Amino acid sequence: MGLASGARYTFFDEPSLGLDAANRYHFYQKVLEEFEKGGRTFIISTHIIDEAATLFEEAIILRDKEVYLKEEVPTLLQQGFSLRGRKETLDELSLKHSLLNTETFGSSEIRSYYGELSEEERQRIKDLDLDLENLSLQNLFVHLIEGD
Repeated sequence: MGLASGARYTFFDEPSLGLDAANRYHFYQKVLEEFEKGGRTFIISTHIIDEAATLFEEAIILRDKEVYLKEEVPTLLQQGFSLRGRKETLDELSLKHSLLNTETFGSSEIRSYYGELSEEERQRIKDLDLDLENLSLQNLFVHLIEGD
């Protein structure tokens, strides 16, 4: 009904809940088609973030009924990253960015951070032979909320 209404502003709360994978895909394709036609704004509240991430231009994280973070999605995705390597090597790196999460697997760790890496830091990560990955939007949200 929200798509068919043609309303300038359309709010969806968990719109794909109860849909199978194929219908969720088609639903999100229709949202994109309507958006690309112009003149419409869609606000989507969802807990299935990765599935809808390609739709988002801007993300707002609510926490305790307050706006915790509001940012354009490309900026968020550039600033959320994880490093994988030996604990001692990660300790040697000692980044100043916000550490969001640490997972330990024997002598290895995955540390998730939030912040923009400089070229010098990227080179140091490469020199230390650490694996650098961007966090998915969903993992970034989870770590930002649980990190405090």
